[in-house]
Amino acid sequence: MEYTLDTAAAKQADQTGKFIRETGKYKGRFTKAEALVAGTGTKGIAFTFESDEKQTVNFSVYTTKANGETLRGFQTVMAILVCMGLKGVRPAVMGTATKYDFDAGADVTYQAPLLLDLMNKPIGVVLQKCEYAKERDRVPTGEYGWKIELQNAFAAATELTATEILAGSGRPEMLGNILSHLADRPLKNKPQGSRPASAHHNSAPDDFGSDIPDHF
Repeated sequence: MEYTLDTAAAKQADQTGKFIRETGKYKGRFTKAEALVAGTGTKGIAFTFESDEKQTVNFSVYTTKANGETLRGFQTVMAILVCMGLKGVRPAVMGTATKYDFDAGADVTYQAPLLLDLMNKPIGVVLQKCEYAKERDRVPTGEYGWKIELQNAFAAATELTATEILAGSGRPEMLGNILSHLADRPLKNKPQGSRPASAHHNSAPDDFGSDIPDHF
């Protein structure tokens, strides 16, 4: 058998697994953008992001409280629209989505309200690994884990941020500055003697899932 260089495959050899688990910048697409409404009426979007290297991560962005007050996530979603060249997003339509089922130990499909305008378009994201306190039925368990949160977006082709695109700038300068100040974010004021955050591994994405908190 003869072998012809496949640079994409060569890059994948450096990847540690199927899931994105590290702070940094990534280019890819949203394979899921599911419209959310929490138990309190807060609205948001549950994203599944797939990088160009075929690694995935789930995270949720909450945008608006039930009283109409906007959250920081609203600004993030607006930045995504600019970086995708969109002026708006059409209402969600029911479609087939995928999520990890911890009982089944595998991905499963389900019907969900999807924002199709945000899906399967090139996008760059800045992701941050953040420590959090675990809860069961809204009660702290004393355990801690790590999750991935979306911090910024940028245009995948040019690496321009929303601010630079709106200003008509042709030079991507802000992203480098953002990354220079980016680091993992440990939980502040963690009690003494608390159990450490779960270790990384390359099987099920337990601490890196995107459970939707009803009490948000």
